[in-house]
Order: sequence, then C-alpha cells, then structure tokens
Amino acid sequence: MLRAYGEKLAPSIAPFVGTLGVMLPYSPIHHLLFKHPHFGIGDSLSTLVMTSGNRSEEPIAAENDEALERLSCIADAFLTHNRQIVLRADDSIVRVIRGQATVFRRSRGYVPMSFRLVNDSDTDLKTSGRSDSADGSQHKPENSPTVLGVGADLKNAPAILDGQLLTPGPHVGDLESPEAQDYFARSINTLTEYLEVTPSLIAFDPHPGYFSSSLAQQYDKKLIPVYHHHAHAVSLLLEHAIDGPILFVVFDGTGYGDDGTIWGGEFLLADRIGFQRVARLRPFSLIGAEAAIREPIRIVANLIAIFNGGTIPERMIPLFGAAASKTKLWLEAWKKDINSPLTSSAGRFFDAAAVLAGFTRHVTFEGQAAMWLESIADDFENKSYVLNFHNNNILEPDVASLLTAMAEDALNGTSPEKLAARFHNSIANLIVETVQKLSHCNPTGIVGLTGGCFQNKRLAEDTADKLEKAGYKVLCHQNIPVNDGGIAIGQAVAGKEIWLRGNRLYDDAVEN
Repeated sequence: MLRAYGEKLAPSIAPFVGTLGVMLPYSPIHHLLFKHPHFGIGDSLSTLVMTSGNRSEEPIAAENDEALERLSCIADAFLTHNRQIVLRADDSIVRVIRGQATVFRRSRGYVPMSFRLVNDSDTDLKTSGRSDSADGSQHKPENSPTVLGVGADLKNAPAILDGQLLTPGPHVGDLESPEAQDYFARSINTLTEYLEVTPSLIAFDPHPGYFSSSLAQQYDKKLIPVYHHHAHAVSLLLEHAIDGPILFVVFDGTGYGDDGTIWGGEFLLADRIGFQRVARLRPFSLIGAEAAIREPIRIVANLIAIFNGGTIPERMIPLFGAAASKTKLWLEAWKKDINSPLTSSAGRFFDAAAVLAGFTRHVTFEGQAAMWLESIADDFENKSYVLNFHNNNILEPDVASLLTAMAEDALNGTSPEKLAARFHNSIANLIVETVQKLSHCNPTGIVGLTGGCFQNKRLAEDTADKLEKAGYKVLCHQNIPVNDGGIAIGQAVAGKEIWLRGNRLYDDAVEN
C-alpha cells in the first residue's frame, strides 16, 4: 500500500481512503496487456486498475463459466484464459510501517509458507520465523495434538499447527455470504490435504454468531474456545518468540469478550495460555446495534450525551446536520436499553471521530471512516485533547470526554485536517498514559500493539515512538497480520497450550 497523491488516476479509484494498493506486473498476461497495440496512450499502457473477480462478500470466481455467470452484470467484457485456477488466491497486502514491510493480508506469495516453532517442549513453544516448506521432518511428541484454528468471520484465514510447524492458509475473507462460507470449508479441506494431517483439536472464537465457530462445532473433534483479543495477543507473542506475560494494547472493531459484551479497546496482561483485562476504553452504546456501525453519527450522539448527563446541549445540535431530528429518538432508545449494546471498541470510536471531522457517508466496509480520518490528518499538527480517566474496578480512559472536546473544537471552526490530527495525537497519548498507569502489573516493560486499528500507520508509528521515548520496549507485527487475518494463528497456538496445560480462564473448554 502506498500513499495516493497527484492527478494521474481518476478520483473514483479508492475514494476517501488516501492509499492505493500498488503492484508490479507479476504474470505474463499483465506484460502482454501493457504492450498490447490497441491499449494505452501513445506507445503503451502506463497503469492498469485491477480488482479481484468477485462480488463484495463473495470469493473470487475460479472458472470461466463461473465468472461469466456471476459477473456478467458487472463487467462489460471478459478476457478468459485456458489455464485452470486450482486454488483461489487473493493478492497479498503489505504496508511499510516504521520502516518495515508489514503484512496486512497473507495470501499470494506468502502461503502456504510456515512458521517453524523451536524448543521441542510442547509447553514452551517459540518461533524462529518462517520455513519455506512443511517437510514433515520435525519431531512431534506422541501427545501433541494437531490443531486447526478456524479464525474469525472477518478477514478469515485458517491455520494449522502440527508439531513444530504452524501453517496459515490463504486469505478467505469475510464469511457473510453462503458462497464465502462454502469456500471457507473447502479451504480447510485443501489445507489439511496439502499438509497431509488430520486435526484432533479445533480452536475457535466463542462468539455465538460466528459461522467459523458454528462450523468448528460440526466436526467430531475436541474444541477449545480462544477469545478474540487473546488470539490477537498470542499471534504477536508467536511472532516475537516470547511466552509472556506482557502488556498488550489490543485495539480493533469488534471482538466477543469473556463477559458477553463487544470488546475492542483493551489493555490485556496475557501469555499464551490466558489473559487478564487490566484496562479498557470506557464503554459506550451502539444505538441501533448494526445501524450504528453503518451510521456512526449515532455513536457521536451517545458519547456526547454520556458526557452531558444524558442529553445533547443545544449548541451541539448543528453537528448532527440532517440527522439532528433523530437524536431524541436515539437517546430514548439508549436510555431504555433498546437494541443498544455496550462496547469498548476503538474502531467504533475512530468512526465517531471521523464524523466530527466531516465524514458524512454511510460506512459500507470495515474501517472506511477510520481510513478516511487517517488520510486527511495534518502531518504537522501537534495539539491534542486533555485526557480523563475513571477507575471503577478497572482503569478506563474516558472516551466521552475526549470526543466532546473534539466536538467543541469542531464547533469553533477547526479544520477537518487538524481535527483528525489532534484525535490521532490524543489516542497515542491515551495509550501511553494508560500503559504508564499500568506499570505495576507490567514488570517486563514490554508492550505489544495488535488489532486492526494498528493498520493505521500514523497511529502505530506515533504510539510506538512515544512508548519507546517513555522507556518501554514495543512489539509490533510484521509477518503475521495485525488484523483478524492473524486470529487463527493465535487460536492454534493458544488452543494447544490451553489443552496441554489448562487454565482457569478456560474451564469452559468443551469437547464433542
């Protein structure tokens, strides 16, 4: 991914994002197209705009007839090929963060390469990086289970841990459609056949609505639940070859917590077996549940009302524009707890901030508003908002006060670019101050940054730099996706450790 600028490409290409996925031609057909005499301005094409051959939420079409049937209402023409596609493979996505190529999606070119685990004690697994082949030569103790991690329902990619080799499968994507669900099941079969293994243990996300979890329970295997944010943390431990426990900042959009609520702004003390939640973003409500994800202005209404004793001050009503007339109904639903689940989600908090900075569209894909907010942030703005904290059995940075301060800034005419920058600066400060307040439970001085919010280059780099200046050692992702594409990897490692050693946090592990 590279930063988008200039006027050589049409503005309709990846609008409101600020980055473009760029690749060099990697197949013969690409080179032929660039040199085709009927294309291009002058002698040849300079750029091709490409996307995967599928509808949203569906897997890539692999057969010519399938493409003609599924995509005829989208494409005006088809260039078919006589080479069979044996396995669908999306393009991998990599972004440079802190000077390092950081993988967001492990697919073409990255799978099925494996992570080799050293130290043959099954109770002390460490990783030395990737192995180019799963050659089956590793020693495998007799009591060592082969573990399948089925991942989450967004950005899904399964993974298998067999002996010392952990092999991620290809990117499957979101499991919303029947086509994607069918492809997911077939991807698991393909991966197990390729590795010539039969999993005896399945690690899954205990979210009750996940298709991946329901599929796991259809197998006649031992089942181990691994909570979403713990899986994120374990994937980072694996990548850096340490066991923990260390302090993690796990910021993402949605993850099912062990209290049955929606997590996403967590500070966890975690090792490969278990975790303790030591701080969180102060919870707020998603008024209308899924509707609040599509219309984050509902979250703005809730956060401002939380700070102002349940109401929205009259002077702030102009912030809601055409939705101003709906705010009373939203707050009434919130106060009566009608379809308004609590969350500590950092992703949803970013969405709300984007609205205050001027994002007026409905959110149509995960991270859209936050990506826009990152793209417009002023690189030279250093100001931030004052932070407040609560401590009622657990430390809670007050997101309602932070967003209300941003709302006041917006009312005073601050530009969207400065609003976006000040918000980013404030979140980095919030993380550092929270980590400092938790120093008593983090004697190692190591802090791991994981979860989809840290795909945000500005947030990741600013947070890591400030933590290092404060004296902490910071762990970031590089080869394992920071987003949900790394969940199955963390599940597989944690699931095996939990099964071998047990843990009181996982006493509810189930077995078919």
